[in-house]
Amino acid sequence: MLLPLTIIYPFSGPCREIEMLCAHGFPWRAMLSLCMLETLIVLYILLAFIFPFHSLVISLGAGTAWLIYRGNFLLKNQPLKGKPIIWISLLATAVNFFMSALVGVGMASLVYFFILGNYYLFLFNFLFCAAISLRWFDFAYKLYQAQILKLIKSPPASAAFFEADDENVTSQPLFAVCMGLSKKTGLGGGMVPMFIDSGYLYVKEGKLFFDGIFFRHLFDANSVMDAEKVSSEKIRIFANPGEKPFKADAFLLVLRRRFYPFKSRASRDKIFNVLSASLENCHEGVPS
Repeated sequence: MLLPLTIIYPFSGPCREIEMLCAHGFPWRAMLSLCMLETLIVLYILLAFIFPFHSLVISLGAGTAWLIYRGNFLLKNQPLKGKPIIWISLLATAVNFFMSALVGVGMASLVYFFILGNYYLFLFNFLFCAAISLRWFDFAYKLYQAQILKLIKSPPASAAFFEADDENVTSQPLFAVCMGLSKKTGLGGGMVPMFIDSGYLYVKEGKLFFDGIFFRHLFDANSVMDAEKVSSEKIRIFANPGEKPFKADAFLLVLRRRFYPFKSRASRDKIFNVLSASLENCHEGVPS
């Protein structure tokens, strides 16, 4: 039975809202929201065991509708100059899905022909190996970078933002993807992408500067409310209410520069520590 991940994923937004309620002194409201969310998930899992076929149909239908809605929302809000980035991202995603499917077929076939010729075991191994490959391997990262660099007409001039002091700036800028996230979408409480851009990320003490194809933004203590690690190569940054370019509530920075995304963990930690230290100094009243 497939777990309904497409149903559970939109709950990431409400989970973040619960954390914010706790942080702002509303523990009872947060506790009630958490109980309702856990009850809903447990009930759905029970129904999935009792009615697996119907639950699978509902999960696939709701997940497909959610993906179509996300795609339509992104297309409507993406600036005209950044439209090609969406098609490049779709191409890279299709390549990753195809290559992961090949890996799944290959690994499952080895088990089927040399260990145990069971159809259900073959199907399970295919889904399991394909899912692992899709998560841990980025087959299309070189293709994605090459296509994005074609859209960048000139080398980045973002170092000028750091007053010619290059001692703490990485000698080679990090290739990154920046997604603007919005929570006021009219569907559920999660956050969905409203624009996507790719370019260079510069790091300095207390400051991050993203220089993309159409989006350029300085992330520092004045423009950032909070930041959190999402995965080995991703950082989610929550914008201050008064600093919301493109009306984005948060930004997702993705370091897309390695075949193994988990090998970007060291760079992700460095970026996160730089931003976290700046926020702590700001909260303590020390200028960043």
